[in-house]
Amino acid sequence: MRKLLVVVLVAMMATGAIVAVGCGGDTSQAKQYMQEGDKAWKDAKKQLDELNTMLTTSIGQAQQGNFSSLNAETMAKAGETVAKLITDLQTVKADYVKIKTLKGVEDYVLYADAMVKAVEANGAALQAGNKLLAAILPLLAAGDAQKVTAWMQANMAELLGAQKTAEAATAALEAAAKIKAEKKLGQ
Repeated sequence: MRKLLVVVLVAMMATGAIVAVGCGGDTSQAKQYMQEGDKAWKDAKKQLDELNTMLTTSIGQAQQGNFSSLNAETMAKAGETVAKLITDLQTVKADYVKIKTLKGVEDYVLYADAMVKAVEANGAALQAGNKLLAAILPLLAAGDAQKVTAWMQANMAELLGAQKTAEAATAALEAAAKIKAEKKLGQ
């Protein structure tokens, strides 16, 4: 009888140990997916920043009457970058979505959800900017500063909407970074 009791207790303890080991969830896999997503985001963000700088400079100069930076090569490069970024952002999003398939990693899932929102917001900002750029490019190519200025004034609501979309993307990234820091993810 004692032997049976010992065997049952050992079996229960072993089961408890197995359950306890499983409680941690897929933390190492979640961390790996997070690092992959963060790296892909960092690469995309670098391209976004470069595109933003190029377009801000070019359009700013055009508003002042200097259309030299709005050549076909620069605009073609901008278009290629936008198309690549739209695809890259889908890949970044997929990296974070993988985290949501794991069990027992709620903090990582919370961060992944925040990053998915940030990536989607950046994609929306990119598409809004691309739409505006497509509308203004013919005016820029014509080199008429007055028409560019008039177009910008007439489309101020759309420009402000695009700016708000970009601000929402920034806020979403800040929220994700806050979650990552507070939860001490990846440490």
